[in-house]
Amino acid sequence: MKKYLFTGIAILFAIQLQAQYIKGVVKNSENSKPLSGVIINWLGTTSAMHTNTEGEFMIEKHEASNLLVISILGFDKDTITVVESDVLTIYLNPNNALDEIIVETDTDGEYHSTTTTHAMTTITSEGLNKLPCCNLSESFENNASVDVSYSDAVSGAKQIQLLGLAGVYSQILRENLPVVRGLSGNYGLTHIPGPWLQSIQISKGASSVRNGYESVTGQINTEFKKPEKSDKLFVNLFGNSEQRMEANITTAFKITPNWSTMLLAHGNMLTRAHDLNSDGFADMPTGQNLNLMNRWKYYNGTFMEAMFGISVMSDERSAGQIEHAEMLENPYLIELRTRKAEAWAKVGFILPDNLGTIGTMYSANLYEHSSVFGLKNYSGSHNNLYINIIYEKNLGYTSRKLEVGTSYLYDDYREIYSETAFNRIESVPGVFTQFTYTPTHRFNIIAGLRADYHNVYGIFYTPRIHTRFEATEQLIFRASAGKGYRTASVFAENAGIFASSRTLILQDNLNRDEAWNYGATMSYKVEIEKNRDFSINLDAYRTDFIKQVITDLDASAHEIRIQNLNGQSFANSFQAEIAVEPLKQLDITAAIRYNDVKITLSDNKLHEKPFVNRYKGLVTVSYTTRYEKWKFDITNQFNGTSRLPDLSENPTANSFTERSKPYYILHAQITKKLKHVEFYIGGENLFNFRQKNPIIDPQNPFGEHFDATMVWGPIFGRAFYGGLRFTLN
Repeated sequence: MKKYLFTGIAILFAIQLQAQYIKGVVKNSENSKPLSGVIINWLGTTSAMHTNTEGEFMIEKHEASNLLVISILGFDKDTITVVESDVLTIYLNPNNALDEIIVETDTDGEYHSTTTTHAMTTITSEGLNKLPCCNLSESFENNASVDVSYSDAVSGAKQIQLLGLAGVYSQILRENLPVVRGLSGNYGLTHIPGPWLQSIQISKGASSVRNGYESVTGQINTEFKKPEKSDKLFVNLFGNSEQRMEANITTAFKITPNWSTMLLAHGNMLTRAHDLNSDGFADMPTGQNLNLMNRWKYYNGTFMEAMFGISVMSDERSAGQIEHAEMLENPYLIELRTRKAEAWAKVGFILPDNLGTIGTMYSANLYEHSSVFGLKNYSGSHNNLYINIIYEKNLGYTSRKLEVGTSYLYDDYREIYSETAFNRIESVPGVFTQFTYTPTHRFNIIAGLRADYHNVYGIFYTPRIHTRFEATEQLIFRASAGKGYRTASVFAENAGIFASSRTLILQDNLNRDEAWNYGATMSYKVEIEKNRDFSINLDAYRTDFIKQVITDLDASAHEIRIQNLNGQSFANSFQAEIAVEPLKQLDITAAIRYNDVKITLSDNKLHEKPFVNRYKGLVTVSYTTRYEKWKFDITNQFNGTSRLPDLSENPTANSFTERSKPYYILHAQITKKLKHVEFYIGGENLFNFRQKNPIIDPQNPFGEHFDATMVWGPIFGRAFYGGLRFTLN
């Protein structure tokens, strides 16, 4: 009934709302970069609007005029005749009216979109540079929505949480292609170099049906640097007080007017093991990582655009009792090895005679991982193929857009744990449709439905709906609802299977995950003075699981039970955020978030989900001097308590308290900018907070009580770092 309700709502709005509008994008004719702040108005009228930061605009049709005037200082003014058409793309020619012009502008490190129907937060390149941002897992330290933590105290694997639930319930994409999923879910975040990123878009709640059925709590889409827009040469060098060293080099150049390419290289290493809490185990794995990518862009200037590339990655790590291995008769050693190769392509066509557009996306991945944890061995491979084809057409009016498409997802999993093979193949063809209706610039609705046939679990029906209402220019409301599905990769998603002496109890015939997500947001933004804003963003989301594969750590201190849900499971998340610029070039953001996450465990009782902070507070302060010569950034995190699994069966010395302690983290960075180079120094976790004794019974790693998975806080203390960013335009 719910999917029919979604379709009915969309049809009702389509019938009742009949206004029309024109939308488009304005770009620089020399480099195709979008132009923000461009004035758009109908000839002979005084009412005008401006393009947003992406160069986009949307203006209501005017009965008395069909001539649209486009103007901005530094470019030739243009007037175009508007007819019924697809989205307009307008190119303005730079002029030489001014010999020199100095423009001072504020570049937000993070902003909430006011134009998208989906509630979206974008972390810009400026925001990524406020912290060392060595990889994707370290890119969310100054974001209130996403939490990042270590999955255990020995392997260095990191996991995220969004809306109080693990990151496996969120889609992680690279330019709308799946990138971290399946077996790469445990270590994949650390394999995406931060300096390669142009921006990160975080969308909470139900996402578009265009990208598949897997998103439950939201999407994290990473935009990499583009060949046609990037600097000729970029070098980022980083080192910290713990002897971690990283280097990133990217170079981009045009081969012909139609072809451009880009090379990206990343390498990092940690050669020295550290044991700051003196438990005999290395706090972080040593080893090295090498990551290479080559991407291409082709644009023929009229009807076709293509992007494609290849990448390879190799990662080797050692951990455990490596610092004292020679002194021990039988040391507990950890060896991790990961290999990945990927090829992808995106090709788009503009059909003649306003017949619409066709977009195609393809990717193929080969992923291999092997690990040794003491006496436990695990190896796995994951071969993946993804195809997505979308046709898009405006239905007579630019206020109505229809998208239809088809997709295919193929996963081949081969895993061996404790000499037992766990192999499976998932083959999922699907079809989808999405209807967008925007009667005015103040209101729009997107309703989508997809159907996928899973070779194991049958048909997945995925309805989703999003609405946006602009009450005033300053006040915007959004609402969304939708369903999501996913299948569990239990070994990749539960590092505790390896870094613990617990026995794995794996239920037969594990089901898929199936959940509804509902959300509502409010955004208010007002200009205090010219170029100084004050904004408030509020959001509330609820996730209800119908079916779920759960990991029960409470049933026994000596077991890990992976089984199907039998009862309720839900997550409520509430967040409030305020951003203000009290003084010119001084930005302050303060946010607080509350999570209420419950799950039914083996005792058939509803429990608070372990390792989920009830609340989190965040305050970031950024100050930039004139011409951005100096930048000062401070990040304050306040992390609340979380419930810990029941370990009462263990001896007192090997048991934890019922709840974790609240803790405070401080990061700070100073950046000095010269003509072609930026120097930065900073410190992480400056008050040196560390979870005491994150490993249970570390003196007896082969004993029955050993457990390195009870991690609720930082396990690595204070670290100082420095580096440089060299740019050649």
